[in-house]
Order: sequence, then C-alpha cells, then structure tokens
Amino acid sequence: MKTKLPTWKTTHTFFHRLAAYISYGVIASRCGKELQTAEAWGREPESIENPNGTGKKNPFDCVLRLLALAHDKDAGLAREAAEIFSDYVKYLDEKDGKTFVEKGGSVLTIVGEATKEHTDVVYEMLKSPNPDWSKVYSEFKQSEAKYAELGVILKEKVKNAPESN
Repeated sequence: MKTKLPTWKTTHTFFHRLAAYISYGVIASRCGKELQTAEAWGREPESIENPNGTGKKNPFDCVLRLLALAHDKDAGLAREAAEIFSDYVKYLDEKDGKTFVEKGGSVLTIVGEATKEHTDVVYEMLKSPNPDWSKVYSEFKQSEAKYAELGVILKEKVKNAPESN
C-alpha cells in the first residue's frame, strides 16, 4: 500500500478540536499570537475546494512545509525533525502516567477508559453501513493513547515489583 500525501486541508481541525478543550485564547497565548490568528487556524483556509474559506495556514502546516524542504535536501534530517513530535508525546505519556499513578489512579480505570470509552465506540461505529472514518480513526487514537498510558503504568509497576524466582 502506497503512503498517501497528508493533506494540509485538515490541519485546522486539530486547532478547532483543541480549542474545544482549552480555548483559542490559550492557544494564542502559548503561540505568542493574537486571538484572531488562533481562531483563523481553527477554520478551513481558502482553497480551490473551499473558495470561501476564512482560515489561515497554521503552525502544523508550517512544520509540514519545513519537513518537505528538509526532505528535498536530506531525507534523514526530515525524519529526525519529525521524530521530535512523537518522542515528545511519549515523554508526555510517561509524565502523565506517573502523575496518574501518584494521584492514586487505578490501572483498571485506564483499561476501562480505553475499552469502554473508545474501543467500544469504534466497534459500534464500524457496525454502521457507512462509518464516519474520520471519527472512527479519532476514537481509535484516543484508545491508543489510553493504552500507551496503561503501558507506562505497567512498566513502572514491573520496575517496582519485588523479584520473584
């Protein structure tokens, strides 16, 4: 299966979804931009398919363009740069996982969240004759994040468990 070019047309949805959790004001503040700029990042930009788009290219778009420039000159550099993002998410998973355990969180709670709140939703969506693949994928990624959190907790428990013969 050939890898499909990711479209820059959808990166605005990440900002829109993030703003639903924290607000465009917080996004603007963290990025050193005006509120209007952050709000525009959450709207679809003008394109041939969307001539009335009012959004702006956002930081994710910029990173993708920079990766393309790097890849043209040095594919290894592009891969190294891209790796920063997945490595940072892994770091956040570990940091958050330890915090969850330190707060008295339960391993069963995480398993329940991954299974009942996300995997069950994916299963139900896939039973539909015309599933919304974007939503299915989003729920799958949510489940994957919970299982990553579970992995961090289990790894910590194994590390701290007394040795058995």
